[in-house]
Amino acid sequence: MIKFLYESILKKAQPKLPRFNSVGEILKWHHRDYECSYLITHECPARCRHCDFWREKETDAGSTISSIESIFLALRSENFNAINLTGGDPLAHRGFFEIADLCARVGFKFISVNTTGLLLSAKRLERFKNAPVNHVVFSLDGSKEIHDFLRGIPGAHDKVISSLNALKDYKSLQISFVIMDANYDQIPYVAEVARKFGCKLTCQPFDLTLSNSSKDRDLLLTDRKKIALLKKDLLSLKNDSRYKNVLSPTLSHIDKIIQYIKDPSSVSTPCIVGHWRTHFEPNGDVFACYPLGKLGNAFETDFGKIWNGKLYQTIRGRMLRRDCPNCLLNCYTAVNEQVAVWTKKLLVAENENSSG
Repeated sequence: MIKFLYESILKKAQPKLPRFNSVGEILKWHHRDYECSYLITHECPARCRHCDFWREKETDAGSTISSIESIFLALRSENFNAINLTGGDPLAHRGFFEIADLCARVGFKFISVNTTGLLLSAKRLERFKNAPVNHVVFSLDGSKEIHDFLRGIPGAHDKVISSLNALKDYKSLQISFVIMDANYDQIPYVAEVARKFGCKLTCQPFDLTLSNSSKDRDLLLTDRKKIALLKKDLLSLKNDSRYKNVLSPTLSHIDKIIQYIKDPSSVSTPCIVGHWRTHFEPNGDVFACYPLGKLGNAFETDFGKIWNGKLYQTIRGRMLRRDCPNCLLNCYTAVNEQVAVWTKKLLVAENENSSG
């Protein structure tokens, strides 16, 4: 299973830690599996104020079950053991269950799904319970009024709650919370929902990294008093024994969240996601990080050549040194914070050696 935290590993390893010579050695030491985030469709029943995917025209040219299988096999040959089916809402893809079965058939050890929950009808829920999916991530932005407002669909909140209740005995569950001005005070409510259903809760600040729209600036949390209240809530939950196994961000990551909200340019933790994760669009386009551009198309070029190619290596280097738009997305921070900490130590050592 994809691990959310590495604190326990660090505690066991301290005070003597290995001498790392590369990011690859760090990832191996942390038992980090390669993971693919596969966006199988842009279609989505929600009308989220902070996401534009549902507005985009679908671009799945060349995408068939056969072509997807060829990519899955290429991923497995490069030792990718985990896959995340995402969207849009992946359940909007007419072949979702066939794709999920295919993931298991080619040998992925960990299969996760991100969903709004809006498409999990009673009939689909029964089928979903038996699908080879290990982990399900639901988005929840707050109470009924707040969540339905931000997702643009009346009843969206209640659908998430009913889906969590239906799946709590069948799947590992997670709630993802995006911090915005409209819901900065909703963390305690969402944490209680997560505790009730045995979920992990991850949170990340909304940013403009993936948006070109000026209207989205209204979603940013900028008021210092609100930011202070947010920090107080996060720390209070983290120090409450009832939520010990619920709230995923470590204390140091909570500090980074608050720091990032105040000044995005101030966060300098190396981004190592390019070393262990790849992103696919429905049409086969491959990305290490969306803002840094397309690295190839797996329907046209063997994925192994893209993954091991010079362009991908160059982008990995840029990400490590934060030569990028600078974000604090859960694709690396909530999952891989401690790996990034040791990567930073490695980069510092490299710089000292090169300057000496």
